[in-house]
Amino acid sequence: MSSQLVELSLATAKDLDDGKVAAIFDQHLRKAVADCMDRPGDPKPRTITLTISLKPVVDASGALDTINVKPHAHSSVPKSHVRELQLIPQKRRDGGVLTFNPMSADSRQADLGFDRD
Repeated sequence: MSSQLVELSLATAKDLDDGKVAAIFDQHLRKAVADCMDRPGDPKPRTITLTISLKPVVDASGALDTINVKPHAHSSVPKSHVRELQLIPQKRRDGGVLTFNPMSADSRQADLGFDRD
């Protein structure tokens, strides 16, 4: 087993924690690419952020001993939106419910003859 030290850099960060940093980045990249493929008409950017936090650890004398490193990956895709629909409220003994006609292509749902108390 080799105990050779490797200098941390962008090129070597992929090897941190037995490759888990690279694996989590790849997972977020796949998520963003899949969203681009699913919704190519949405021009908003998909973002992937890899953050590496450094926290100094001091010894008893107050001198720097080590630095704790915590990688974190985050991704975001544009929110999905659907058009606004008008649903019909119906009173029930235990409160109220919303009703709609699943066959209606119009955003205003057709009246199905329910009483609108």
